[in-house]
Amino acid sequence: MSRFMAVLLLVSVPTLHASEPPAPNARYSAQESVPKTGSRLRENISSTSLYPLDRPWSRFTDEQKAKVRAFYEDMPVEDEPPFPLKGMQPVLQDLSRLLGAARAEGVVHLEMTVDPTGKTTAFKIYKMPDLDTAKYVAVVFKETKFKPAVCGGKPCQMDFPFRLRIVPD
Repeated sequence: MSRFMAVLLLVSVPTLHASEPPAPNARYSAQESVPKTGSRLRENISSTSLYPLDRPWSRFTDEQKAKVRAFYEDMPVEDEPPFPLKGMQPVLQDLSRLLGAARAEGVVHLEMTVDPTGKTTAFKIYKMPDLDTAKYVAVVFKETKFKPAVCGGKPCQMDFPFRLRIVPD
């Protein structure tokens, strides 16, 4: 079974503990959920993120929330974008299994529409290595439950951007 290393342009997982303050220019990475057979070490499956992936939105610092809000044009501080309920790490682990087995390689760039209940309802694909990769990414995000966006204090519909570079190891 082929594994892959993903370099994330928008997302990844922290090695910091919740009690540690983040470094000013912290970068985060994600690890596979289970080590390869015969090893006790989990390999990194992603790197180069501006915010932690193993945390839900509610556990982000104000600085980390600001970095996510910066992906959106003129988002007020009191509003919130949609975000996976369990953080991005489970999403990346699912993508690692599917895309690694498919030997996918290349750039994934899409936005998904998340409705006020936290369900993904539509995809806008800007770049995808192939049709199979698009299907796998759609399946993972369709099954991912999101914290809905908040606009003016109420749940609302909003797009969630996702960019990923898949590099075989």
